[in-house]
Amino acid sequence: GGDPTRTAILDNFSWGNCDKPDRLGALVLASKGCYEAAMAYQTPFISGKDSLNNDYRVGNETLSIPPTLYISSLSIVPDVQRAMTMDAKQAGNRLYLVGRTGADFGGSELHGHLGLDGGRVPCPDLGTAPGLFQVVHGALAAGLVRACHDLSEGGLAVALAESCLAGRLGASVDLAQVPLDELPDGYDPSTSALFAESCSRFLVEVSPENA
Repeated sequence: GGDPTRTAILDNFSWGNCDKPDRLGALVLASKGCYEAAMAYQTPFISGKDSLNNDYRVGNETLSIPPTLYISSLSIVPDVQRAMTMDAKQAGNRLYLVGRTGADFGGSELHGHLGLDGGRVPCPDLGTAPGLFQVVHGALAAGLVRACHDLSEGGLAVALAESCLAGRLGASVDLAQVPLDELPDGYDPSTSALFAESCSRFLVEVSPENA
């Protein structure tokens, strides 16, 4: 229920020794990414923290931590009575997947579970995501949505499971209706629909009269 136009963000950088060119270069690129996303979503950075020079020595070898950037956000919820929860509310309601799904499996829960490497890392489309957030918020503010859950780790399969478990209800879904981008060779449509971790997607529950 948070209003995207009244949202602020904070950054937390944890990095290796930035006297080293590769560490400094990665920090510069991450900062540029922060700028591009903040401008696209029109979300100001209001604070943050950095912890640089995170190197340590093991014997004669110096190790740097992996470059890590954590973004947190806070937002105004105009009407706390309409703060949206993820639990499925009522049998017979419709389920919709908002946003498109691609073969985004790099670093995914599925690959971690199966011990697989590689794949495309999820990346938000900054040209379309801000508008999608506004449309979803508009539907929430209008009272048209009974439940809403973001799709993140584990993709649609995990979001469905979490919503159903929380609401003590089941779900019948048609994976053929999931809007899929064109998949590269070797990617199964059902597996992609269930477990891909593409950004900017929501699972929403809507009563039949508001379909």
